Amino acid sequence: SDNYAGDITNSKNLSANISHDENCSVFITGLPPNCSIQSLLGSIRNCGRIYSCNINPPNSDSRTAAAKVVFFDRQSTERFLKKARLGEFTVGKYCPMVRMNRVRVAAQKDKDMRFSRVVKISGPKEIVNRQYLEKVVFVDFYYDLDVVMVCRENEDSCEMEYHFSSFRAQAQKAMLNLRNWKRWAMVSRDEGSEKWLEVQISHGVDPCH
Repeated sequence: SDNYAGDITNSKNLSANISHDENCSVFITGLPPNCSIQSLLGSIRNCGRIYSCNINPPNSDSRTAAAKVVFFDRQSTERFLKKARLGEFTVGKYCPMVRMNRVRVAAQKDKDMRFSRVVKISGPKEIVNRQYLEKVVFVDFYYDLDVVMVCRENEDSCEMEYHFSSFRAQAQKAMLNLRNWKRWAMVSRDEGSEKWLEVQISHGVDPCH
């Protein structure tokens, strides 16, 4: 985007060598000034899985917010573009403008179809709770949360879903950390390791899909 202020030397932020018709990244302008991840992603439905999403707040050049959204594939991108053209994409009382991002991002063809920004975790309550997960497991990376929900709960166990704003570097890293903790539990005799052996993790369905 014109207002992008990230690290342009990072290869992840450089434009992919692909055609315009293969680009999966869109730039959205005219969002509410206080637009949140929840309100933006909550307004995207029946389009496809979100690979990454970030919001730029208003600045000296614009009184409204802007955002970059990258889908996993081109088909999802086109569904979203069509909704925007038909006026079916609104955020609150705002009807944002959507265009292709000039920094092109290719489809994630090497990624498992089950991958998403949603992480499902079930197991003992000592582990599957927000305080433990966010202070012990999700500690070495930056993330934005769309929704955190408790799906099922009883006296001893709980099932939760974490809806991150992005798969890239967020849900992706959360799953890596969870797997590493489970690997540790398999070889450790430390107190609490046996509880980790009961933890089950998977990706859930992206509600934007």
